[in-house]
Amino acid sequence: MLLYAMRWNRERDPADSAANQLADPFFQSLAAVCTELAAQPDEFWLPQAQSAELAAALAYTLAHLSESVTVSDVAQAVSVSERTLARRFAEEISMTWRHYVRRARLIRAMELLADANPSILDVAYAVGFTSISAFNHAFRAFTGETPSSYRKRFGG
Repeated sequence: MLLYAMRWNRERDPADSAANQLADPFFQSLAAVCTELAAQPDEFWLPQAQSAELAAALAYTLAHLSESVTVSDVAQAVSVSERTLARRFAEEISMTWRHYVRRARLIRAMELLADANPSILDVAYAVGFTSISAFNHAFRAFTGETPSSYRKRFGG
């Protein structure tokens, strides 16, 4: 769609009726889709840190999603106390570390499932789940569908 849209730039000639017969309905449809999507925002995003301490903690957490890392491990890795880290999570991103890591694991799983190569079990392990049933339950609660149905939507 983006490549198609690039055919028309800001300097397009308003008098070029042939180009406008294609461009106008395209951009009207695109605007309608964007408006609909904006009215129903999804939950598939990760918050961003404001402080250096929290930015380091989020980066460490994302780098260790497949491991059984704890908030204590993260606090030690970024040289802050668990209490300070908990306070930063609450103040800056309005969620606990546990909520953040679960969300990050499930979003990463969504990315991995869009590819047909890894099995669903491999995806579950890659994002830190130790059982397929726990992964299936968490994924369904987060996305509203099973990992296999999600993968099918992407042709995997």
